[in-house]
Amino acid sequence: MGVLDFLKGKKEAEEIDRIVNKLKHKDEIIKIVNKAISLRNLNRHVEAIALLKQVIHEYPPALSILGNTYLRIGEVDKAENIFKEMTERSLPLEYRHLIIEACCNMGSLYYGHKKDKLKAIQYYEKALTLIDPKSVADIKTYNVLMSGAYMGLCNIYALENDIDKAKKNALLCIKLNPDVILANRIYGIIIANNLLTMPQIEIFKKTDLIIDLKQAKESLENVLSADETDIDALYAMCVVAHTIHILNVMGCIPRNNDIERELDKYSKMLEDFSHKSDDAKEKFVYYDKYNVSLGIICMQLKGYKVTMQE
Repeated sequence: MGVLDFLKGKKEAEEIDRIVNKLKHKDEIIKIVNKAISLRNLNRHVEAIALLKQVIHEYPPALSILGNTYLRIGEVDKAENIFKEMTERSLPLEYRHLIIEACCNMGSLYYGHKKDKLKAIQYYEKALTLIDPKSVADIKTYNVLMSGAYMGLCNIYALENDIDKAKKNALLCIKLNPDVILANRIYGIIIANNLLTMPQIEIFKKTDLIIDLKQAKESLENVLSADETDIDALYAMCVVAHTIHILNVMGCIPRNNDIERELDKYSKMLEDFSHKSDDAKEKFVYYDKYNVSLGIICMQLKGYKVTMQE
């Protein structure tokens, strides 16, 4: 072995040692962070904060956790300062997604704690435009965080009764992350409410309605698989499924042989709940009226002379 080969080998060994030591150090940091999270979960926030402060300069996720810890104990201004700092940081590739998370945290903070709707929307929208997906290391994490920004906007618009924007952002959230139950719930209920409030003859004229109906049905299935006692979602599902069934019968959409069986299942569930709660009872009555009135229009369109009976 020549001198150059020896020096090269020594340099490679030193590089390997450096990498190993760096990984060991990162391992120790992660242990500290995990301990802090455990303490926070036990409501030992002061101890958790002290540990997190030890590693925030070396491990960016610790800063995000610190901000959320402050938020949990009502230290809103301290949390805001941390999240704002993160939105302005230049982070390495593997941590760049934390900038989106910080913007979403700022959106949640401004809407939930500072009651500033416009500022909250600005931060959620900033999260959506801040980073090119090609510039992050983990596209799955990126999509989850982006869906969180859409969910934040969806929630604000739903609470502010801006239905069109709530629907739009719910759908964008679901496309990125179909497992977001709240987005699925909001979308499904919006579509059901639209069906209940539009002139029913329009249901047979809107050629693009089936796209909304299919997505609403899928969304509400996700919600009910997580909680089948969600009466609002169950009521919405009955309305959506019944509408699909009627359009099916009328030949307005491609034949779906499963929809009648599924409709029977959900309407039976709603009927069962109607014997246990006044809310479910009221919704079952509303659903039954919708069922009858849509059936009558269906018959009239087929040429039968039918009128609605009180």
